Amino acid sequence: MFQDEVKTNPILGPSNPAKGAKYRDVAVEFGKKFPIGTVLTMDEFDEFAISGGHIEPPASTEKRSDGWLAFLQRRHQFKTNINKAAVHTAMLDQHGAPPYFVAQIGMGKLEVVTPFKAATATGNSAVMYQLETLTKTKKRKLAHLIQSVDYTTLPVGEQVKVMMLADHISDFEGRINREIGDLDKKFHAVKSSIHHLLQSNQLVPKNGGIKALMAPDDDVEEVDDVEESDS
Repeated sequence: MFQDEVKTNPILGPSNPAKGAKYRDVAVEFGKKFPIGTVLTMDEFDEFAISGGHIEPPASTEKRSDGWLAFLQRRHQFKTNINKAAVHTAMLDQHGAPPYFVAQIGMGKLEVVTPFKAATATGNSAVMYQLETLTKTKKRKLAHLIQSVDYTTLPVGEQVKVMMLADHISDFEGRINREIGDLDKKFHAVKSSIHHLLQSNQLVPKNGGIKALMAPDDDVEEVDDVEESDS
């Protein structure tokens, strides 16, 4: 059968057993309280984190205070640690719990989704999506910088530098867009192949990942939360 032929992820290889290990029990507990498909508020997330003693309550709720900013950092790190543990294969292999990812879906809202759904956005690579956003940000910053001065008063050499930078950003943006298109084609080729395996009963779904893969692109939400690597 297909599952027996591929034992490890062909892209990343076997999972690092130490990744997220310290938070595995917490991830299992969180997954039981908020199963895949749950939409929760940031207040609910904070309540889970604080009541379990995983982070301290904010020293101040004034939005720009040092106490509040420190709390936001602790919250972010806690969510990152949960995600490191929750996407690991040990969740299912050792705990019998489905892997998941806690994704930001809007202002003050989170959704517990499958790792596949978290890693894809309308068929595009999350990394490429971030690069596309980066090019737009750099173009906007360059425009704001130039708009703040009288471009015609700049020395000729500086004008040339600005034009060259603008061209470089545009070229980079073009390459990224082409790469995104290529990835999209390859993604749909894999999707088509898996659909064929499902239809011929050569592949038996084990969790919601295959269901998410076969869902229409409109059902896959973009996420802007990226898991950080272990230090």
